[in-house]
Amino acid sequence: MTADLRAELRGVAVLLRRYGPRDRADFVDQLADESDDERLLSLAAGLELWGGSGAVWEVEPFQYACPDDSSSESAYAEFQRAMIRVAELLEVRGLGSLARRNADLFRRELDQR
Repeated sequence: MTADLRAELRGVAVLLRRYGPRDRADFVDQLADESDDERLLSLAAGLELWGGSGAVWEVEPFQYACPDDSSSESAYAEFQRAMIRVAELLEVRGLGSLARRNADLFRRELDQR
């Protein structure tokens, strides 16, 4: 399960490195590299990823950050789907309470496309 979580986080970091804030990409990369599984799960369920202003889930939609990049809108949808999968992996472990509401927001946004 943590291998799946690490893989999803690495995918999020790749997207953030290309379209989003580099400091958030660096944080997600460091999180994916966390060797202690319990610490990884705790941090992945925490405020840095799912909290308020400045949290990873709340990055500016890529199509606004990179309006001249024709792939930015589909990349943002990919980011949203990856974050939903991260939330689902956390929920399996009973750690998804904070992530669930934000993942639900992403689901609604994706359903409207």
